[in-house]
Amino acid sequence: MSEPEPDSRETLVLLDQVSEGDEAARERLLERHRAGLRSFVELRLDPESAGPRRRGRSRADCPLRG
Repeated sequence: MSEPEPDSRETLVLLDQVSEGDEAARERLLERHRAGLRSFVELRLDPESAGPRRRGRSRADCPLRG
């Protein structure tokens, strides 16, 4: 099965339905894009793929400004 286009008509319709609170549409949307989302998250969580620039402090580590 090929990857769906992120801005395809079906995806846009599902996003509209999700924004209206349709839980079934949310499940269909996640299922439709699960492989791409999983790849994205795995890449972001892998410290070896981050390179030297990303190994320092992250924005989450920055102190809050008051």
